[in-house]
Amino acid sequence: MATKICVRGLNKDTTEETLKEHFSRFGTVDAISIAGDKVNKTLNIAYLAMPSAEEAQKAISGLHTKELDERKLSICQAKPGECQI
Repeated sequence: MATKICVRGLNKDTTEETLKEHFSRFGTVDAISIAGDKVNKTLNIAYLAMPSAEEAQKAISGLHTKELDERKLSICQAKPGECQI
């Protein structure tokens, strides 16, 4: 079962491709969803799914508080029911 990750603090210009490239250093990224509001502006939050808890934990440990697109990321394991990807 996939492990889901919550990424907060995204730059509004960060894309799914950028996130996939950034997280793929730690394992396979099965799915990505960037949250948006009603006018399609980013909410600075994305959810990713990785195939194993081990890969997800490596990504969380390796990228939490690191910068991507000039923004410091806050990364944690998503809580059950928190994301639908």
